[in-house]
Amino acid sequence: TFGASARRRTASESAAPDATTDGGAGTTSGTVGVAGAIASVGVLQAATAILAPVDGAPVTAGGDVLVSAATRGGSTASADGSTVADGAAGIGVAIAVNRTDVQTIAAVSGADITATSLAVRATAAPTVAGTANEFAATAVSGASDGNGGVSASVAVAGAVALTIATVSTIATLDGDVTLTQPVGGVVDVEVAATSAKTASTSATPAAPVAGATAGIGASSATTVLDDATLAAIADDATIAGLGSLAVAA
Repeated sequence: TFGASARRRTASESAAPDATTDGGAGTTSGTVGVAGAIASVGVLQAATAILAPVDGAPVTAGGDVLVSAATRGGSTASADGSTVADGAAGIGVAIAVNRTDVQTIAAVSGADITATSLAVRATAAPTVAGTANEFAATAVSGASDGNGGVSASVAVAGAVALTIATVSTIATLDGDVTLTQPVGGVVDVEVAATSAKTASTSATPAAPVAGATAGIGASSATTVLDDATLAAIADDATIAGLGSLAVAA
């Protein structure tokens, strides 16, 4: 975040062009108050679990085989443009941007597996059965109230909040997969993708400006959510030794 506040110039200070105002700017009716806040969050989160034996080496397990990838957690950007207490004019702008890309991939490709069961699971959620990951942006604008009286001539406030979230949760089984039950029989297979998420934005003004004769305020809140949740057996996949099959997204 950043902020700047102005002060009134006293009569004893020089008005020469090279004089400083300690970061302040004067007008005939007072000072100008400026406050701003910018919050920007960029997150790339990825979890990948792939079972693809090299050179066709067999996979032998005494029990179940689980290939699982999970991502957990959200992200939030919050900007608060504080009010400015001193000044004839006040400007408070807040901008919050949250850009998040989450990829969760679990896959089995071309494997010779000896196991009692096979599960391929991709999960994007705080817990398997819990609440959703949250992606949010919040912006609160503020404006000066001048000196608290009618001499406050202009008050300007603006808030912009933007959330862009791309969430891909994919579980697949492809290639030639041979399943063998250690004690004979068939192997049960599950391919599942689960994604729980929310995306939100909020852009609001701060408390009304007291004593201002003119006010300009604009708030904009935008949410863009690109969500893909896929559980699939590829078109070219072949499965030998299959018992029950569950595919769910």
